[in-house]
Amino acid sequence: MERGLYAAATAMNAQQTMQDIIAQNLANATTAGYKQDVPTFQALQSMMLNRVVDGRTVPVGQLGTGSEMGQTYTDFQQGPMEATNNPLDIGLPQGNFLSVQTPTGTKYTDAGALSLDGNGDLTTLSGQPILDSAGRTINVGKATDVAINAAGQVTAQGKPIALLSIVSIPLTQLSKQGDSLFNAPAGSAKQVATPHVYPKMLEQSNVNVAQSLIEMIIVERSFETAQKAVSSQDSLLQKATTDVGKV
Repeated sequence: MERGLYAAATAMNAQQTMQDIIAQNLANATTAGYKQDVPTFQALQSMMLNRVVDGRTVPVGQLGTGSEMGQTYTDFQQGPMEATNNPLDIGLPQGNFLSVQTPTGTKYTDAGALSLDGNGDLTTLSGQPILDSAGRTINVGKATDVAINAAGQVTAQGKPIALLSIVSIPLTQLSKQGDSLFNAPAGSAKQVATPHVYPKMLEQSNVNVAQSLIEMIIVERSFETAQKAVSSQDSLLQKATTDVGKV
């Protein structure tokens, strides 16, 4: 009976983790360039049950011991492109990323919502400097009419002043760091020789809100079912330890 209690408890743990992942996806449904996480499950090791009949051991069959969360992977399917009319917004082709300077080294993002800080540095919306093709930060000083053209050039009054570092990285080599940054092994990021971007556009999150809400409901129902199983088996254990002993 305890086996069933543990199996139901593992199901509750797995469903709780899945709910957290879906909630994180929904929270970033409006985050430009966000790639949703997709959880997977795996069965815990099963055990073989036997019984003794006339002194012989007879196999009964395998008994599952529950489930647990498996690998959570990132869905790199490209989100829809949306026109913004912002001269510092760009959309990137799938598999292309901007190079970003962080305190822990160069990271990569396909969230093309860029801005200028008070010092004239081109940054992500969270303030991390964007790098040029030479690995330097991009500063436009007091230039006006700053924009980014289809070739990935940062321009001021129509004149190019820097070329964005746009790299190509195999998607299987990327690992998430936060909501919009990715890590990549050294040497896996290759500079795109002739980059092409979509000016004044942004790739939206690839989270399907309706589908995620349906999955959230399914997870809640599954959690409730496992919770009822725990309660039922707890009641049976209580009866077994109190009532059976009286017979």
